[in-house]
Amino acid sequence: MDGMPNLEYERNLEAAVGALNEKRIDDAIDCCERAAKLEPAKAEHFYVFGLISLALNDLGETIKLMEDGHRRAPNCREFVDALSVLHARVGHMSESMYFAKLNLVTEPNPILAEFAPSYFSNFDNTIEHAGVSTYVVDAEIAFHQRRYADCIQLCERELRISADNRECNLLLGKAFAAEHEYERAIAPLTKVTDQEPDNLECHLILADILMARGKLDEAIDLYQETMVRHPSSLDVRNHYITAIAYLSEEKWAAYIKTAEDISRLLLEQAGKRGERTQLSGRIHIVFLVNEHALNENADFLDAFLRHYDRNQFKVLVYQQYSHTSINTSRLRALAADWRATFDIDDETLKLIIKNDGIDIIVDMCGSSSGNRQKLLSDLSGPLRASWLGFPYGGLSATTDVLLSSEGLIELDKRDVTGVDCFDVGGSLFAYGRGSVALEMDKDILEENRSGGNNIVFGAQLDLANVMTSAHLWASVLKECPGSRLLLGDCGFIAEETIATGLEIFSGCGVGDRIDFQDGNQPDKVRAMFLSTIDVLLDAKCVNGTGLICDALWMGVPVVALRGNRRPSCVAAEILMASGFVDWIAQSEQQFTNLAVALANETEELRKLRGSMREKMQASALCNVESYTKRMQTAFRTIVDSYS
Repeated sequence: MDGMPNLEYERNLEAAVGALNEKRIDDAIDCCERAAKLEPAKAEHFYVFGLISLALNDLGETIKLMEDGHRRAPNCREFVDALSVLHARVGHMSESMYFAKLNLVTEPNPILAEFAPSYFSNFDNTIEHAGVSTYVVDAEIAFHQRRYADCIQLCERELRISADNRECNLLLGKAFAAEHEYERAIAPLTKVTDQEPDNLECHLILADILMARGKLDEAIDLYQETMVRHPSSLDVRNHYITAIAYLSEEKWAAYIKTAEDISRLLLEQAGKRGERTQLSGRIHIVFLVNEHALNENADFLDAFLRHYDRNQFKVLVYQQYSHTSINTSRLRALAADWRATFDIDDETLKLIIKNDGIDIIVDMCGSSSGNRQKLLSDLSGPLRASWLGFPYGGLSATTDVLLSSEGLIELDKRDVTGVDCFDVGGSLFAYGRGSVALEMDKDILEENRSGGNNIVFGAQLDLANVMTSAHLWASVLKECPGSRLLLGDCGFIAEETIATGLEIFSGCGVGDRIDFQDGNQPDKVRAMFLSTIDVLLDAKCVNGTGLICDALWMGVPVVALRGNRRPSCVAAEILMASGFVDWIAQSEQQFTNLAVALANETEELRKLRGSMREKMQASALCNVESYTKRMQTAFRTIVDSYS
């Protein structure tokens, strides 16, 4: 709604509203149509048309018109206020709360402020009279606040009154899944699919549950079925591509094909990209982070944020997840600015990017949850770079440059088309510090270790990884009689997860030698895990990142198998950068041999625990100043090449 005011346009809108107030509907429509002809690109007449439709009791058309106006003027408060109330009136509570939140990042429009009915700004009162159970509303709020137990209790109260409430059953299933009560989640979700066989969200949650339960093949089958039902859905393909990353090397072609499909759909749905901004002077960078990025890659971002040159760069972070974590708090203090953008629509976020003067947007989300693929696919102005996100999904539509390294660039060039792969001149990873919890437990690591027949191997408990790596880990146990494998580093572990894990390892002949970590101290899960194990066994298909760095920092050797695709090569990258190249296996047999050799050298393990940190601190992985300079050079070179 930029440009000089058109007084004739405004007079026709005023006349339309005046006629509407006098219940002269036809006159109101005529005046509004005249205004639309005068300024077809403006948004205000959509609002007035919406008021007319509301007067005619056509809520569906009213919502459509207000949403059309909101797309044209995403920063206009009157549209989001109207939409929050209208969606509440028809029982769409998720949509209602979404638009209610947007009120915080929008501004009033001087024209519409005069026309806006008072009830559009009274969201709370609308909730009370919306005909929607307060149980459902409170349950929705509890879910978004991650109070899953409260959400479950409220949903169950509502379902005692209305057993077939679709929204409530879906919410209950999601809450059970979030609490890792997968078996209990299935019944309410199935009830939803019985009512709505094509419910996309429900099918995705059910497939995700299968993944979490270690039923990888069944999950992939359901994702594929859902793609047939919803051929244009990006969400289902992003979930599917995450699942098939865990499959064998031979299945990698299916991964690449799906990545290309995501790019194709994004480009089909995207608008025409405008001219790229000419960059010069101080570079404004924004890192786009989701929960996956902060869980796995927080220390690598931390290293850059602590040391970048404030005179050359201004660095911002956009938060694509809804809750605050320890990582959020420590990283927020390092960025020039930090914005919670997870519930902001694409058009509004584009305005924020423009107002922030962003030159480069660095995506750390990839295809994982919370990504902004649609925005990136038609974003004009800033360069788009990808760094450490779940690789390749939709890259050719969302990315100009993929940040790579000497050890990964040939794989990246092989698997990605339509994107420049840029070697940053060293490792993509840098590790500048261990957490406070890890520091506290350093002494524990130097005690109570025996090795030999009493060796404790460790592996991260992720049932999808367990499915593809169990046979490899089992081969190590079989070669070390009396040794055990501790699965953990994941907080709360459901009984069903334990049962599934034991079933998998029993099939490998070592079910009686598997232990599971006690997750009763969630703030110290990793420290306790690393304080218990002698050797960390990395996964075969999707490597760890942050866990590997923390293990090395705490004096725990890591054995990794180098694969032939990016997700299975990052562990080798970290071990090379940290100077522990002897623990990189080129084959499954070599993996077993390396792990067994470490287990049988009790005295060597003791010495390693005392010396690894010093060696690591002297390595390229911990030279964060050099790493930051390389990354700055990379960003500056990319800017120059695209200017």
